[in-house]
Amino acid sequence: MLMTFMVDGEYIPERSMEAFKNGRFNKATLINGITKNEGNFFAGLPETLTGKPMDREGYMANLDWLVGLLGDRPGLKEAIMAEYPPEQYNSYGEAFAPLITDAWMASSMQRINDVLYDQIPVYAYVFADETAPSYLVTSFPQKASHTYELPYIFPGFNGSSIQSTALNPEQQKLANQMVQVWARAGEINKQSEWSIYDPKKQNYMTFTLPNSYMSENEFNEAHHTAFWNKVNSEYQAK
Repeated sequence: MLMTFMVDGEYIPERSMEAFKNGRFNKATLINGITKNEGNFFAGLPETLTGKPMDREGYMANLDWLVGLLGDRPGLKEAIMAEYPPEQYNSYGEAFAPLITDAWMASSMQRINDVLYDQIPVYAYVFADETAPSYLVTSFPQKASHTYELPYIFPGFNGSSIQSTALNPEQQKLANQMVQVWARAGEINKQSEWSIYDPKKQNYMTFTLPNSYMSENEFNEAHHTAFWNKVNSEYQAK
């Protein structure tokens, strides 16, 4: 996993994934998910701060950073660019964004769900409202980016920006649904169609407009999880 705690042997005695695999964690209902376009935030933040869109030099520098986190193995950069050809995107910012979404967020969440599903009730979700209010100023759409679900849960959240994140009536309906179902996590099956996660189905509640729905067998392909799981396993074996 790219995002983890520092194992100090006292407060954090082991890596979180090892604790999950060995059942050494507090057993409780888990709601675990991502926003559909997590990486748009991280690709867009430098542009908001500098006013300059990411260029090819910036894209390659960010790709080098990501490859470094993954062990800087020969051929990895080329493999990533082949999996996500930058020329298929409208800009370098948009080309880098899905790398963060999938490598940093989606594949990690998927592995956690797959490890925990038979130990505790796991409910998986994707926040996919691409009309969500944006508080970054970028040359490419932010869509359902990192933290953009927060105004739906915490009214007025705007990432300390001056941008308004007021919800329109349709977005507010979605917000009400999300708050209601998350506030009663232990009773999800009694009040909605949100089913317990099954890795064979890849069943995710997709919170979106005009209507939320349960998706099946879509997540892995959409987020290239087979590719990133292979990369991750090779990194751990190194």
